[in-house]
Amino acid sequence: MPIDYFEHIEYHFPIPSKIADLTEFADYFDKLRTAHDYNFMSETQMAQSFLTAIQGKVEIKRTWGSYLLDKVKDLVKGGVPHWHATITPNIDPISELAGPYARTLGVVIEKGAAFSNLSLDTTSDIYTSQGSRMYIGLDKPVIVGIQPNQDRLHLIRSNVPVEITSQDGVYHIQLQAAGLQQVKLYSRDELHIEAAGADIKHDAEAHTYTITRYGDAAEFMLTKAQQ
Repeated sequence: MPIDYFEHIEYHFPIPSKIADLTEFADYFDKLRTAHDYNFMSETQMAQSFLTAIQGKVEIKRTWGSYLLDKVKDLVKGGVPHWHATITPNIDPISELAGPYARTLGVVIEKGAAFSNLSLDTTSDIYTSQGSRMYIGLDKPVIVGIQPNQDRLHLIRSNVPVEITSQDGVYHIQLQAAGLQQVKLYSRDELHIEAAGADIKHDAEAHTYTITRYGDAAEFMLTKAQQ
């Protein structure tokens, strides 16, 4: 669930004890964000994001051809059931007030008790799994299905609209909104990241990188680190 909190920080200055209280509170929210993979957003960003979620539409499609193919695989291979579908965002109904956030639709898939032990994978560049749920970013049509996760480089979360492209082993992450920017990504391989003016934190155990900066729209470049 979203957390909406507003603090008049000007009332804390120049009293040292109140400044210390504000720092402690900010540290608490930062730990909350890290533990539960929340995004910090401004009021304007939040409003645009909410507008997209309310007005955007999503089509989930499974053709007869894909249905029959999955059934044939079930008969031939047995074991884990086969299933996949295409999820397509429709941003046409979204007000222009949403700006670039119109491309930040997402869905959550709840596997339920019957499929709780099965693995889901997707072609989306932005996704994360928490418990029995999989959260998927829909900046473009994606496929989701029951199959082993490919353990590939992907974004876990971003607080601004992004576009990800790759060519010849080089990944480009374009941040499409100014202000506070933070993206968290997963990569099994150690990465070399070019991100001017950014703070980069690497969690080697979790194979994640959290990149934070403040400024205009920008681009990060990622390559596999030299061994």
